[in-house]
Amino acid sequence: MLLSVISSGALKGFVSVCPSWNGINRETPLKACESVYEDDELDQLRQELRIWSGEEHSNVLSISFTGYQVPRGIYFLNRSMPALTITNKSIKFNKACHDRLDNCEWVEMLYHPILQAVVLREGSPDHTNSFRWVTDRGKNVVSTSTGWSLNYRQIGDGVNLVTNSSSEWSEWLTPEYSKENRCFTIGKIELGDKAVGDAYTCQIEIEYMDIEAQEGQKFAFWTQGAVDNTWDKGNIWNGKLVSLNAVPLNGVYKYTHTEYITEKNVGQKIFDLGFRCDYWANGKFRYRCVKVEKGAVATE
Repeated sequence: MLLSVISSGALKGFVSVCPSWNGINRETPLKACESVYEDDELDQLRQELRIWSGEEHSNVLSISFTGYQVPRGIYFLNRSMPALTITNKSIKFNKACHDRLDNCEWVEMLYHPILQAVVLREGSPDHTNSFRWVTDRGKNVVSTSTGWSLNYRQIGDGVNLVTNSSSEWSEWLTPEYSKENRCFTIGKIELGDKAVGDAYTCQIEIEYMDIEAQEGQKFAFWTQGAVDNTWDKGNIWNGKLVSLNAVPLNGVYKYTHTEYITEKNVGQKIFDLGFRCDYWANGKFRYRCVKVEKGAVATE
């Protein structure tokens, strides 16, 4: 194991690490990082970090944001953006990471324990801390065992995998009066490259107005849909959202649900996402902000 830290330049304080290391804790890279800074530099670095996190204000006394709007983060994200997923057992890189590094075979990972930042750069088989992230056939390695106890969950990358999604409310929808299984398809989910164990999280906002069940029945509202253009009971997005008897349902509800890829659906590509209504008597509903993203923690 070779623990080295960059002592100057744009990457000052970054520690060269190897994902296969064992027997280290967070203090090891932290002490190595701090060793290249003077005390006043560390104080300034930590102050900037507190400003970035909102714990402390900068020296700017006031600024006017009149007329500005805060756009949703998904508008700035796309599949060509490099993304890194860290779990308690693995580190995973998306295809965009490989593309940005010209699909090189070996890489080196740098970590800054104060800034909580990671830099990935091209490595070589001669460098002690470089690791190979492609197989002999040129296929991207899905995961690399870390040996670290990170206790992190997969954080959503923000890229919305649902087609035709909008932050605007849809038109009001009213199912036909019938016993069950009145369905509305609202979009398709294209998961792309995936592996067993990958997490995907779905978010939906739904507004109900005067929803009532048929007399003597229980109204149920589900998400469901076909898979690869064929009805599949095992669609991972099948799930009950609401179940009630005769009590009217009103208001806006936000649903968040996480599913994990299994051997059964790892080869499936396109998942329909829709609503199913059972024993509908009165009322209507509409939806917005339908989003499916990679990761077990939803992002805005």
